[in-house]
Amino acid sequence: MKTNFMVYIAGDNNLDDAATNDILEIKSVKYTGEDLNILIQRDYREESKNSKRFVIKNGSVTHELELGETDTGESQTLTEFLNWGLKSYKAQRNILVIWNHGGGTLDESIPLEDGTVLSPRRGNLFSKTTHLKRLEVLKITEDEDRRKAIANDDAAGNYLDNIEIKDVFENIDNSIAKKFDIIGFDACLMSMIEVQYQLKSYTKIIVGSEELEPNNGWDYARIVSYLVKNPNATNEEVVNEIITSYFDFYHLIREELTLASIYTDKLEETICLMDFLAHTLLRKKENIRHEIWSLFENIQIFKYENWYKDLYHFVLKIEEIFSSDNDIVKACNELKNNLDNEVILINRTESPRLKNAYGISCYLPTEDDRSFLALEIFSLLDINQVDGAPNWFKFFKQIATIDSFPSDVYNTLPRKPCKISNSYIKKGDSGEVVFKIQKDLNMLNILDEELVVDGIFGTQTEKAVVYFQKKYNLMVDGIIGNQTLEKIKELILLLQR
Repeated sequence: MKTNFMVYIAGDNNLDDAATNDILEIKSVKYTGEDLNILIQRDYREESKNSKRFVIKNGSVTHELELGETDTGESQTLTEFLNWGLKSYKAQRNILVIWNHGGGTLDESIPLEDGTVLSPRRGNLFSKTTHLKRLEVLKITEDEDRRKAIANDDAAGNYLDNIEIKDVFENIDNSIAKKFDIIGFDACLMSMIEVQYQLKSYTKIIVGSEELEPNNGWDYARIVSYLVKNPNATNEEVVNEIITSYFDFYHLIREELTLASIYTDKLEETICLMDFLAHTLLRKKENIRHEIWSLFENIQIFKYENWYKDLYHFVLKIEEIFSSDNDIVKACNELKNNLDNEVILINRTESPRLKNAYGISCYLPTEDDRSFLALEIFSLLDINQVDGAPNWFKFFKQIATIDSFPSDVYNTLPRKPCKISNSYIKKGDSGEVVFKIQKDLNMLNILDEELVVDGIFGTQTEKAVVYFQKKYNLMVDGIIGNQTLEKIKELILLLQR
């Protein structure tokens, strides 16, 4: 199988030396065979050096193109690299690594060479595709200078925010297959559900870290060697080698590490289940921030970004707090099962501090101390739209004290039906199938009062099912299995004749 291994190196920043080292690692593999194309685009820190696009073959640079000065923070720069690579080098498998600093969902500031940053705290948001281009220089602390999305370019004072990352792939030439096999972030803090959902349509697998990464990043010599020796390895085997080699590379240094890979084809269901959990919490707990405040002391967080919480660990803690509430427990279990069995492919962590890092983090600040512009960008991410997880966004705003309690939650459904994991339908389930059953039970006049048709299998729906089962001599358990469902369908057909 022929593979394109494409690395986009945003090196116009303090990682330029690390970029040089990683290219030397790739060049150390002296035989790369006929089944591997190694395609690189690199920007440099030195003003006298132009950006370059080149191929590495058998340990040597070939087909080098001088690009002049480029801005790695412009989505078009990366799109042009991908168009060039995918058109010029046909392959059955395409792997892309985006190499740079990373900041997850936090589109907050851009570090410059002299210790200052460009910050959106006093900027103007004037476009949905070019968000933070008119910004003022502010002095900041050492910790703050980590706040950015990815691919920051010091000379241009720019970086790719999380909407522009999606734009990169949206704008790939229509004549080229847009879906990559693997997209990897050799960068800090990028294994976030908000980032992954932006890219769900453009790759099969995403690799990234919940925690900071060491400056030296991944072990490129070993990754390239593996691809050369194993041209027909599956995507899963390649990802396993990326993660295993990363931990082996640092095993003597005792760094605090995380690295995970996730499948994207089930992320739609993940978002649906996040929305359902949030809807359940908001519907049943009027002051949700107060009720879960104590758990924030015990949730897995990550260095420099205490706002980033491990998603799976957060759900575990929610389940613990509300263990007596069947609806909440059900919603938690559905989301955990999805993450465990369908989304997270490989997750590795090192150090006791990261023992509860399960592979995917989410943005859940407990204070509203993010700039207006950064919040504006965050609000535009796919996860926060009406066809994403709008109730999760309401929940997010409750936790961050941005909004008061959303009263409309009582009158709204989770954004769309979620998959029901069992072959039967019971209390705690939700979605279109429950919605239809409630309508059918009303048509059959099972209860004196009409059921609320909200798509949520709650106590009143359970009561109606029990009455129905008693009336028609079915097993009385309040659960809609095949017999109960078939009887409902039979009676509805009789009514419609």
